[in-house]
Amino acid sequence: MKSVRIKLAAAQAERDAKAAATAAELAEQARQNLTLAEIWPIYISARKHKWSVGHLQNHMTLTAIGGEPTRRGKGLTVVATDAAGAGGPDRRARSSLA
Repeated sequence: MKSVRIKLAAAQAERDAKAAATAAELAEQARQNLTLAEIWPIYISARKHKWSVGHLQNHMTLTAIGGEPTRRGKGLTVVATDAAGAGGPDRRARSSLA
């Protein structure tokens, strides 16, 4: 009777391990498929109570999408570029604001 229980427990442990591995793999795939646009609002809402109004505005300005109408004057906003000229905020500038 004990050997049957041991075998059943081992089989259950193996099923549990496979299920955990599958769940971990699915979680990793989901993490890899996330974009900054999906995560950014969550980050802002979690941190903004610790920041001043100016600090929050700096985050919003650095990550603003270009091509929007300007608030003053005519024309469109421009995309912030990093040191290499790629679109997006300069990581060094962002780290100095955070």
